[in-house]
Amino acid sequence: MLVRLSSEMFDVVVSVPHAYRGQTRGLLGVFNENGTDDLTTPSGDIIDSGASEETIFNKFGKLCKLRSPCS
Repeated sequence: MLVRLSSEMFDVVVSVPHAYRGQTRGLLGVFNENGTDDLTTPSGDIIDSGASEETIFNKFGKLCKLRSPCS
């Protein structure tokens, strides 16, 4: 994973081995080349990628937060 600061914004680049194809879930989506299911919640609901930023944040993004602090 590469994280860098540019123009006061963070850029995150994640490289996943092809062996993980179709096995990822969460904030970075489902690694299966089907963008329509990238916003799949832990319960299996799919949020429309054309939804408002507020809807995506509230119905998807908040569910991806860590439950306990990282160390």
